[in-house]
Amino acid sequence: LEANGHVAELDLAVVESLFTYMHANPGFCATMSRVGVNLSGASLSSDSFRNRLSELLRDCPVPYDMLCFELTETAVVSRFEPAMKLFMDLRALGCQMALDDFGSGVQNFERLRQMPVDIIKIDGQFVRHASERGSDYISCARRWRWPRRTGW
Repeated sequence: LEANGHVAELDLAVVESLFTYMHANPGFCATMSRVGVNLSGASLSSDSFRNRLSELLRDCPVPYDMLCFELTETAVVSRFEPAMKLFMDLRALGCQMALDDFGSGVQNFERLRQMPVDIIKIDGQFVRHASERGSDYISCARRWRWPRRTGW
């Protein structure tokens, strides 16, 4: 789908299916505190994707703050301006934002500070063996220390 330029259609189909299911099963929604929705990087550059997502969100079956949209670090780095626009639009509604696979790309902490993300999901290669290997634990502790920010 990505090679043929149709991945944005898949992202929209996932959101549509999720909302349809949630409307049909309100009891299911009552058991959740957050719903994660992964978006592909290619969707970020599509105005039609953002417009259709906006339409879908008008009929969102749960409070916006229950939705957490996830984008990979690589997608955000390669499409920073459209990613920031989408982040800001979704945050303005009250949706949460997650940066997935942090550390797998070339992201730096200064760029991270510019992003309105609620959740940072660290790439598994950095934490997979932290409890088993002292050097991995030390590396994680050094690498992931940053100043505290209010609101996190």
